[in-house]
Amino acid sequence: MKVAKRLKGAFWVLWKAMRLALGSDYYHLPQPKGKFMARNAVRGYYNDLRLKADWPGERDEEGIPVSRTSTGKRLYFPTTLTQYGLGHYDKWLETRDETHRREFMKIAQWLAEHQDEQGGWDAFGQIDINAVHPYSAMVQGQAVSLLLRAYQETNNVQYREASVKALDLMLKPVEEGGTARYRDGELFLEEVVQESQNPVLNGWIFAIFGIWDYVLLIPTSRAREVLTETLSTLAKYLDRYDRGYWSNYDWQGSIASPFYHTLHIALLEALYELSGEEIFGKTARQWVTYQKSLLNRSRAALQKLWEKALAPQEVVSG
Repeated sequence: MKVAKRLKGAFWVLWKAMRLALGSDYYHLPQPKGKFMARNAVRGYYNDLRLKADWPGERDEEGIPVSRTSTGKRLYFPTTLTQYGLGHYDKWLETRDETHRREFMKIAQWLAEHQDEQGGWDAFGQIDINAVHPYSAMVQGQAVSLLLRAYQETNNVQYREASVKALDLMLKPVEEGGTARYRDGELFLEEVVQESQNPVLNGWIFAIFGIWDYVLLIPTSRAREVLTETLSTLAKYLDRYDRGYWSNYDWQGSIASPFYHTLHIALLEALYELSGEEIFGKTARQWVTYQKSLLNRSRAALQKLWEKALAPQEVVSG
């Protein structure tokens, strides 16, 4: 009994340290499976980003959220903007308050106006991330999801065309400046494109959500093929993200923080609901059991703190 109490006390010390180390802030708000998602229609987003609608930081003169790095650099961070916009979309579905729709459309317009000639948005050129180029499959996928919802609401072809360009860039091979790796009939989508292959789990799934929306609204044969290809590839390699007691963040063996482990579960639950592939549901359930173990949580927290101490990253904040 005393040992159990000591373990519990040690875990809460570790947990508090983790929250300080990782930043329990706007960027780590809970994101369960989407409340308003639908399998056969572009409706609510696939994870619940409603809390992201409450932006605590700076805004520019148009009301667009502005982020800052830990060094004080001011920037428009596309991941922040797409999630902020998708959060407002779900808030609009929930409340039918036109304020939320206006905020969502504001981000859709910003994305359309700031998309570069390649069809992308700079995710990593603005911050200190080791990447081959600035594009991210996660950003491209979430932008596709947001732009297609804007197109569905307004029938404005500007948003449709921007989503087509965004998907095209996402699906370009890494060697051609895109975010996709093709290998023997397999398709990997990379959140951060590095010299060596290292797909980040959450970024890959967010990219898949973008393709899913595209297939629903712009059902080209190519989109259907790549969706099938990347879903089967993820299913095949999903065990690469399983440590036997916790989930990995990527292929390099970086352990997921408590936030990302919980996010992985929600994303897999949504993916299972969409695709019907049992491996996604089975893995989500297994990772829930990992999460319920005090020993596993403590072990994962220690490992993550160690990784953070060895390799601190530049932080983007509100």
